[in-house]
Amino acid sequence: MVVFGTTLAIAVLAIIVVGGVLLLRSRSSTQNGKKSADDFRSARREVTLENVEPGDAIIFWDDSDSLIETVLECQEHVGERATQWRWVFLSDGRLIEVSGTRRKMYSPPEVFYQGSAPFAELTAEVDQGGALKTFEDRVRDGSVASQPVAFTYDGTRYAIRSTGTFAANVKGKPLQTDVWADLSANESDNVYFKMQSSSGEEALGTWTTHIAFSTGKSLADSDIKGIYGK
Repeated sequence: MVVFGTTLAIAVLAIIVVGGVLLLRSRSSTQNGKKSADDFRSARREVTLENVEPGDAIIFWDDSDSLIETVLECQEHVGERATQWRWVFLSDGRLIEVSGTRRKMYSPPEVFYQGSAPFAELTAEVDQGGALKTFEDRVRDGSVASQPVAFTYDGTRYAIRSTGTFAANVKGKPLQTDVWADLSANESDNVYFKMQSSSGEEALGTWTTHIAFSTGKSLADSDIKGIYGK
């Protein structure tokens, strides 16, 4: 009887110990689960045009929406000064430029192929009236303000406002369309230029092998309903 009582006491004690261990593990697991959920929530980024990534989505004021396919992180170096901006490529072909506090939306581009009249008008030498090289020449001699350089396309006259070269880091879907697929690792091979019409319409051109030409306008905060991370 004594042996039986001792055995029973040991069994009860074992049950109590095992139960306590399981209870502690359960509480620990619950606390860790809560902590992980809190960590996940705190780690989620606030999605803005400054930090959008491929796979994120944008809903516009007109209820249209588009996925972000590619982001180009661009830099232009002039002497020791570097300027950064982003070109955000949407699944519907449009392009958003984010530069500091400025945002612009551009239409799907039209390509001016080598040998076409628009390509020649833009890229010819100064003595042949090439708009881009004439603009750069007048910037250097300080005459561009009094003698602005214009380019007319599809009935709209655009004044050239700036030109430059850029390096780009590609994030997301590789760019496979004409012009963009030919971006070079050499910054001096990638040329951009910006224009504006008398009515305020913007134009963006990029020149690698051919030229991609897009028109657009400023993008206000009210033009976007929401940006959602993937």
